[in-house]
Amino acid sequence: MTTGSLFSNLVPRENVTNPVMVTHLREHIMTKFYATILSFVATPKRDENGATAVEYGLLVALIAAVIIGAVVLLGGNINDAFGLINSRL
Repeated sequence: MTTGSLFSNLVPRENVTNPVMVTHLREHIMTKFYATILSFVATPKRDENGATAVEYGLLVALIAAVIIGAVVLLGGNINDAFGLINSRL
């Protein structure tokens, strides 16, 4: 492929003989290509499923940490309260 023949396979020279028309068609193809690339860059497609799963995982971990902290801090007092109730029964 020589320099300047990037779109030569897209614009057959036997059908279009006018050099201005060939240039116009090449510019049109390049403009469409640029618009397509720009649309992908400007508005990337986002997959929210992975982010949602991570958020739920963090919430579960936080709730588990709070429960474990409560059991560790209040475990002795709860055990004493149940022991007192058991002895009175």
